[in-house]
Amino acid sequence: MDKPHALPSSQKTTKNKAMLNHQQRGASLIEVLVSILLITTGIFGLVALQAKAVSMSIDAENRKRAALLMNEFVNITQIRGELPNGEALSALEDLAQKQTMGGLPDGKFIVKKIDDSTAYIILEWTHHSVQDENNRTARYSSIVVY
Repeated sequence: MDKPHALPSSQKTTKNKAMLNHQQRGASLIEVLVSILLITTGIFGLVALQAKAVSMSIDAENRKRAALLMNEFVNITQIRGELPNGEALSALEDLAQKQTMGGLPDGKFIVKKIDDSTAYIILEWTHHSVQDENNRTARYSSIVVY
């Protein structure tokens, strides 16, 4: 039986290069897919970070409004020398609820009289979260002496 003849070395290297090129075609496609996955993951991370920043900014704005409303309540109480009641209390509660006028979402005052000249005032509002659908109640409180 005759042995098969060995290929000359120049033909071997050409055949090896052809096989390597064929194997490299799939590898470059995988590299592209992995890089797309990494870029997409990074973009989703940036979107989540932006959503959290917006939520925190809204929360900070609401806390600032709560401080201003509480200051208004305390000033009226100290000027009058008594807790606001009737029309004055109604006006403050309306102001606390009107977001276009510096109010808070579902804002309301809760007044707990401690004694004849001291009261515990709580301002509550609903904190709407961008991240989840569970809304929580936020509170700002103060003790006023009148």
